[in-house]
Amino acid sequence: MRVALRIGVGTAWYGAVLVGLVGLAHAADEPPPETPRAERDKIEPLPPTPLLLEQALRGLFEAAPGLETLEDFMQRASNRNRAAAEAAAEVQRRQLIRQQARHFEQFLQPLLGVELALVRDTCGSLPAAARREVLAASRRAVGQLAEEVARRQMDGQGGTDTIDVRQELHRRVAAALEPLAAPEEFAAYQRESLLRQERRAEAARLRIVAKLDQQLGLTAAQRGDVLEDLRIHWQADWIRELENHDGVLINDQPPAPDFAAARIVPHLDPVQRMQWDAWARAAAWDAVPRGGIDWGALNALQQHSQKIDAWWRP
Repeated sequence: MRVALRIGVGTAWYGAVLVGLVGLAHAADEPPPETPRAERDKIEPLPPTPLLLEQALRGLFEAAPGLETLEDFMQRASNRNRAAAEAAAEVQRRQLIRQQARHFEQFLQPLLGVELALVRDTCGSLPAAARREVLAASRRAVGQLAEEVARRQMDGQGGTDTIDVRQELHRRVAAALEPLAAPEEFAAYQRESLLRQERRAEAARLRIVAKLDQQLGLTAAQRGDVLEDLRIHWQADWIRELENHDGVLINDQPPAPDFAAARIVPHLDPVQRMQWDAWARAAAWDAVPRGGIDWGALNALQQHSQKIDAWWRP
């Protein structure tokens, strides 16, 4: 009498069968030792063990109707392994970002001191409770900004996509300050911030002209024309010229301000244009490592920036 037995096939059962098949496959690699040598030589060799094992497993899965195929089973296992590896990598990435962010926070603290000093100078009637609220929000902004810069560096988003941390910190402090300050005082704060940004832009323009003069030998008229052209068509991202505080050289030359080439080249004579082309090829600004923080300026601020005084903790 034949008895049909239905077995529920689960992962544990697959594993048990797999172990047995592995043993059988290894045993099948060699004929029984009691077989005479002449007879063993006539026996057609079985397929290699991995292939034999795969064939046996495939037959096992095909014999279980309604369940997954061998390909499905292996794909599911592969997906689990990949997901686990990706999760572990993401945990490590977040840890590295947090560590780097804590480092960046130390360098952003001087900027916060400068920004809060500007608030104090322009918003002197800010109530004590409002001061504490602005201070807490500003400190949170420093932490968030440091983490954002760290994440961009970790993800390789430096270069032209770099954050202007000064302006970004100002924007976040202003957002916390506006609903709490007197309208005329907040307007004074914004006005002084714009003047401060313009002074930095003018310093960057003068630095560009001085660098061009050193490399190309500009005439007085050319210096004036380039400076005026830069003023008229100035772009906020060109403030990057102030970042090279450490005197970085590329191929023994300072980085060429090629980001503003359209404002420079029309004012050069033919010989200077040839010199400019060679300079821009050898020392393009894009080769300067950037990461969102003006390290040179912040190192200087560490020594000279204003501290957060008792006015903020009444």
